[in-house]
Parts: sequence; C-alpha cells; structure tokens
Amino acid sequence: QGNDVVISIRDNGIGISERDQKYIFNKFFRVHTGDVHNVKGFGLGLYYVKEMVEGHKGKVELKSKLGEGSEFRLFFPQVRNI
Repeated sequence: QGNDVVISIRDNGIGISERDQKYIFNKFFRVHTGDVHNVKGFGLGLYYVKEMVEGHKGKVELKSKLGEGSEFRLFFPQVRNI
C-alpha cells in the first residue's frame, strides 16, 4: 500500500471493546472477562508484536467492534537498496 508493506490479520471473534483497545498493546494487559476465569496467557503477545513492528520503523493499527471481530494491520516501510 503506497510505499509500505502491509500485513492484515482479521478474525470473526468476539471483538475488543473501545475501552480496552487503547490498552491492548500494553505490557501484561489482558482483556477483562468479568467473572469468567478461563483467560490464559500473560498479556505479552500484542506488546511484543508492537515492539517488533516499531523496531522496524513500522506501525500497528487495530480495528475492532464487539461481536464482529478484530483486524490488526502491520505497516512496514519499504526497504530500498542503495
């Protein structure tokens, strides 16, 4: 897309609330599930994704709506040989 390489990952899952979207890339953050205690993981996966993408001078975008799923878009600047 333009001068960027874009990788898009989309699902049809439960989605992420607007409230949680601003924290989803924070280290150790996990989406709250109320009284359900079957959440697994340490809240590091999306944090590491963002760190790696930004380490390559890129950016990550999230579009999500509850009940409709999520889309993560990873943008990487195109590398040019000199």
